[in-house]
Amino acid sequence: MVEHVVPVAVLDGRMQSLEGDAGGCRDQLVAGRVAVAGGIGVGRAAEARARNGRDWTTGSSIAARYALRKAASKRRRLLPPPPPPLLIQGKALAAHSTSVALRIGAAISLAIGADVLVDVFSYDSRSLPTIITALAGIAILLSGVYRILAAAHRTMAHYLRTLPVRPAYWPVRDMALVAGVGALPLLLLSIPAATHRLAASATLLGLAGADLALLAAMRFQVTHGGRHAVLLTVALAGLWSTAAMAAIAR
Repeated sequence: MVEHVVPVAVLDGRMQSLEGDAGGCRDQLVAGRVAVAGGIGVGRAAEARARNGRDWTTGSSIAARYALRKAASKRRRLLPPPPPPLLIQGKALAAHSTSVALRIGAAISLAIGADVLVDVFSYDSRSLPTIITALAGIAILLSGVYRILAAAHRTMAHYLRTLPVRPAYWPVRDMALVAGVGALPLLLLSIPAATHRLAASATLLGLAGADLALLAAMRFQVTHGGRHAVLLTVALAGLWSTAAMAAIAR
């Protein structure tokens, strides 16, 4: 009887051990499922936050673009559009932006250098001839802008002929543009001359008007001078400066 009881007890112990192991496996499996579920939940939450962040970024970008476009359209409504001739001239100059920038920069540098030299002269009798010489040099530098504009007009000749404008339409506007560009160095040279009263106000105004006339006259030398255009512009500037100095010396 005892021989049969002992194996049964052993079997019961083994069964309990197996049941314990099975329970532990179940607990580990449940814990693993909980961990996986938690990881999936965290991943989905992170994905949702990222999606919300992308949506917010996209929405902010769209709102910013809309605000910029609205501000630009408002500025266009407030500011009158530039006239078509100025747009055509601007595109022609933009195609040679480096050359134009160098010419304008050199003209401004020449004006500033003349101002420094006049200050070194202590605004004596040498100052006004220095300013006149600088104005003549600036006119030579800016005369090259006419060459760029003339080349652009030749390229667009067939289109420009279809416009209902007079033959003098573009020459007048080109001269006005170059005179406008030359107004800045002229102003830089006129301020010290007027401040230190190097000459009478009427004389300085006449000199400024003569300088603008010189800038306008440079167009004919550049567009019709051919191979001698540079020589003609230098000769014209030299004659102008000589006449201006003689007029002021009286």
